[in-house]
Amino acid sequence: MASSALLVVAVTGCDGSGDGSVVAPRKALSACETLIGREGVEWAEAAAPVPVEESTQGRLDLAKAERWYQSSAYAWDPSKADKTHMSIDPPVCEIGPVGAKVEARSVEISYGGSISGFDKLESGSEQLGEGVRVISVNQDVRLVLWTGTRDETLRSVHVRCKVPQTPEGQEDGMPLQGMMSDSLTNDRDDKNRLTYLLRSAHVVVEAFDCENHPTVPTQLPDGWRSG
Repeated sequence: MASSALLVVAVTGCDGSGDGSVVAPRKALSACETLIGREGVEWAEAAAPVPVEESTQGRLDLAKAERWYQSSAYAWDPSKADKTHMSIDPPVCEIGPVGAKVEARSVEISYGGSISGFDKLESGSEQLGEGVRVISVNQDVRLVLWTGTRDETLRSVHVRCKVPQTPEGQEDGMPLQGMMSDSLTNDRDDKNRLTYLLRSAHVVVEAFDCENHPTVPTQLPDGWRSG
């Protein structure tokens, strides 16, 4: 009799509330949903000219992305702070056409070490090049609108994140960088790209161990279009 009772509980999925209702397991969030929310994924789906899906090939989870960034922070050399750094970071989130090959168009977000020191991120600076625009979000966060190409829009977010046991000034010399490459959508307005990129940085910084606890908002600053 006892074994029969256990079988009934197992089949009905009773949660202890007494009504015998089945409790469906929660579906785990995908990598892109974790970073930009379901709303962000729906933006990419609606703005793409073809049906899309999330790719899992070659992407990093947040723990691996943190280690990738930490390796750049540990390698940062204060004596070479004025130089532009190379940044080749595997994606954390990628959305592309259903069944497409690796080289297909996509919305891709990657995280790693910044290509430039935080104080060098200024509109019109020689290091960034002509036509590159910088939006100061707060004292810890800056967004960069790169010139990109006709078929690709590049936007990045940079956060002063101090990695434990790194030299003084690392958070300025080698800040955290999130890069969004969009060769997929037909969205002519940058508000969506920048908003979801900023939200992804908020999620990443919450997951990373930044000694200085930088503040990353989830909304663009007032007047962000100006300048």
